[in-house]
Amino acid sequence: MWKQNRPHVELESTFVERVFVFLSIGIYSVWVGWLALIWGDIPAEVPGHFGINGEVTRWGSKWELIMLPVISGVLGFFMIWLRKKPEWHNFPVNITEENAPFYYRLSRNLLVWITFVIVAGFAWLSWDVVQIARGHSPFLENWFMPVFLTGTFAPVIYFFIQMFRYQSKQKS
Repeated sequence: MWKQNRPHVELESTFVERVFVFLSIGIYSVWVGWLALIWGDIPAEVPGHFGINGEVTRWGSKWELIMLPVISGVLGFFMIWLRKKPEWHNFPVNITEENAPFYYRLSRNLLVWITFVIVAGFAWLSWDVVQIARGHSPFLENWFMPVFLTGTFAPVIYFFIQMFRYQSKQKS
């Protein structure tokens, strides 16, 4: 798909895009600031892995907490940047001058939503890990994984439904 000559369309950021980018950057900033602020109060060992039932199956160094903001920061930055290059995105349909604005907008919205889910989900997980390490009960318990996966995959399903509806309207 990289070699295709897709049309380049300049799209203004929508209100929804700006809100999700703002929320993602805001949550990320507060999260990293919070971790830095409480770093000295975090026990040396924190939960490092959870079983399917939500119980801690491995404890590890508190330094493992650094991986979550690093991973979500790199992914978030990349996806926020990539949303400005929708002609590079992978589409299962042929992109033309006529349909490019619709598909590009849809793809950009999907990217900012998934960025938000990753940043918010990882921040929530970090908070939960610290709470468990401090001896408090977790906030989400068994709800984290279903909520995170639904937040990630529901928009992808919505994206495909919208894409194929648009495609079928164009054919008729």
